[in-house]
Amino acid sequence: MDCKIRCWDLNNSKLLGVLEGHFSVVTGFTIFNSIKQAVSSGRDKVLIFWDLTTYSQIRIIPTYECTESLVPIEFGKSMPLLKVTDVKKSTRCLRVWNVKSGVEVLTQTDSLVTQPIVEGAPTITQLEYNEINDHIYVITFDHNIIVHQTKDLTLVKQYAGYNDDILGIAWFGEGETHLAVATNSIHVKVYDIETMNCTLLKGHTDLVLALATSKSDFNILITSSKFLLPIFPDNSVRVWRMSQSPFQITCIAQGNAHTGSVGSVALSRTKLSFLVSGSQDTCLKMWKLNPTQHEGDQNLSVLHTVVAHDKDINAVCISPNDNLIASGSQDKVAKIWNSCDIKLLGVLRGHRRGLWAVQFSPADQILASGSTDGNIMLWSLIDYSCLKTLEGHESSVLRINFVSKGYQLVSAASDGLIKLWTIKTSLKRIF
Repeated sequence: MDCKIRCWDLNNSKLLGVLEGHFSVVTGFTIFNSIKQAVSSGRDKVLIFWDLTTYSQIRIIPTYECTESLVPIEFGKSMPLLKVTDVKKSTRCLRVWNVKSGVEVLTQTDSLVTQPIVEGAPTITQLEYNEINDHIYVITFDHNIIVHQTKDLTLVKQYAGYNDDILGIAWFGEGETHLAVATNSIHVKVYDIETMNCTLLKGHTDLVLALATSKSDFNILITSSKFLLPIFPDNSVRVWRMSQSPFQITCIAQGNAHTGSVGSVALSRTKLSFLVSGSQDTCLKMWKLNPTQHEGDQNLSVLHTVVAHDKDINAVCISPNDNLIASGSQDKVAKIWNSCDIKLLGVLRGHRRGLWAVQFSPADQILASGSTDGNIMLWSLIDYSCLKTLEGHESSVLRINFVSKGYQLVSAASDGLIKLWTIKTSLKRIF
């Protein structure tokens, strides 16, 4: 913390020399053993090249950004020389420097490291170099480990070291080979079910809140995000497509018409022709979807928009035949809409608190809704009356889903309990 580096003889505990030059906390120090020289970094935005025989400075290299960690690349190792256009712009990426000449020779262009919510916090906390496989391991503030090749800094592999709150999950990939997870992060984590290798999807600039896929094509994933900080506004809907050979996940389209956090999304089920989103701005939007479009076609067009509720929309879903849309809101009601023109067909009143889940039955003309009041209500889609109330949860019901071809219902609540209901008898099992 005194901005000095001390060198010691470990045989007799004698102080050999003090390296003075930094004006801020020293964050990294790496030694080139073959030439008895070293480099140090600090938050004073400079690198200092040292001679360890005389304990003196050889060169001061300005980096124009705080450096958190260093790894050595021994002299004589071949590195590609790329033109660096702007070293003053902080991009939270890896940079390779020739410390003898003081020149930056390589800048990472596809960094997955993002700005933390806490302003001023370091984004990369540690670097490690594996000489055997010639890989650099980047440890980030959000507990991910990202592996890069040393020669060109291309991505090799990603490890998700920590999952925060799980906000949503969805099967992804043909044959349901992957699981997409929204984890209170701006990255969507896609796990290979067989190997548990993780791929981070970079695109959103704020927390991802919801995910959706469709059984008609599991290679398409829909994500939506939050609006938290004005400096990182997002509240967008993104469409991702997975290709298998080679394995790649790309963002093929995005929509930015909402003015608040987009808390729920749903995909059409018989044919991927549209998607629906519900937002904190109380609007329900239907978007035109073209899953065959290319990566360059970035803008989703809005087919219909309606101010659907008085408060935040927390849940949307689409019926199995794509004819109906259901929405659930913090205003304690669920609503049924015609998918052709977003015309209101029915209002479902009965919950005492806000709704967090709505789901159509695959077998009957029934809609299920889950609420903060702890109840699950089953509604008729013919006359929009309440058919049955399933009571048993003592906390907010966050997710519901029909199983066993619609004869049973599974629900998850904020107290960590999962319950399985038999709809005809209202019997339940607790997990």
